[in-house]
Amino acid sequence: MNPPLELLPVQPIGKKSALAISPMRITGVNVYPRSEQGERLRGLRVGGEPYRTQAEAASLLGLSARDYSALESGRKTLSESDWARAFAAMGGAR
Repeated sequence: MNPPLELLPVQPIGKKSALAISPMRITGVNVYPRSEQGERLRGLRVGGEPYRTQAEAASLLGLSARDYSALESGRKTLSESDWARAFAAMGGAR
């Protein structure tokens, strides 16, 4: 059995304004760099057969849906070996 994927932090590259709903206000949110690996992971999730929700993909990788979303959006990353494992699990050879 493989060890769990180890999520690594990514430093934000700035902030932007966003609308918070409750209570209604403008707030600052972090902006993260574009993640080519995260975009590839999303492509495998939505473009593969079968189509997978984020929750389904997260379960397949042994992650929470929140952590999986962080990988796709670039808020978290993985080591090269863990990316290779994630791509293989999602059906995409590296």
